Amino acid sequence: MPLTNYHTHTNFCDGMSHPVHYVEEAIKQNVKILGFSGHAPLPFHCNWTINEKKYGEYLNTIQFLKEQFAPQIEICCGLEIDYIPELWNEIHDAIRPETLDYFIGSIHFIDSYENGARWSIDGSHAEFQKGWKTIFHRDSHAVIRKYFDYIRRMVTEMKPPVIGHLDKIKMQYSHNCFIPETDPIYRKELMDTLEVIAASDCIVEVNSRGVYKRNEPELYPSFWVLTEMARMNIPVTISSDAHRPREIVSLYKDTALKLKEAGFKHTRYYSKGVWKEEVM
Repeated sequence: MPLTNYHTHTNFCDGMSHPVHYVEEAIKQNVKILGFSGHAPLPFHCNWTINEKKYGEYLNTIQFLKEQFAPQIEICCGLEIDYIPELWNEIHDAIRPETLDYFIGSIHFIDSYENGARWSIDGSHAEFQKGWKTIFHRDSHAVIRKYFDYIRRMVTEMKPPVIGHLDKIKMQYSHNCFIPETDPIYRKELMDTLEVIAASDCIVEVNSRGVYKRNEPELYPSFWVLTEMARMNIPVTISSDAHRPREIVSLYKDTALKLKEAGFKHTRYYSKGVWKEEVM
């Protein structure tokens, strides 16, 4: 199984270094294929996405690195694109994802405050609590239904080659705010979502960032979800969601072992324009 990573953030968005430093580290780590996936520009202010004025420079930089390092490593140009139903056509037309090697579809925003500011489920827990209280009036089931509804709509409308950190919202669980994965409504919403994914051509990334960065006990998705995905023959690819060069293959081997334990026999990797299947 070749060492690959397709979820990589640089200083064009919320990563810490220039793309060339990731390439150099990937070569040291014997990574065969490195995909860049900067957070796509959004039609509202967001301090962790690529600035729309820098988008062309991002594309040109990755293309330059592709050519410069071609003998040593295969480099792919992608984006992590937020799915926001009412803005999807505008986002699509601005970035033209069909021109990329691949892209990751993710959910970070599921609603707005009265002043129009977007509420992110991926920020601090204090920010999550604020939206949970003021937008959803502490109705955790309403939050989880909307989150997974957005993922299902993303799969059918956006049709991303890769689905990013499927169950990331679980990071916001606490005893006084939100619900655990054991909640029956949570599990039903997630299982309904897996049914939609299983009927699509989407690959689910198995993302190690929560474990190595936040000391969370589970990958995205959790082990119980992975066992269901293996049963349903949903394809997977391993990613580290790297924001620093040293994170490119963080917990890669441990993640592969977890996938085998869950029942997976293959992973997917992207090379030369095609997603391919590899025996683990």
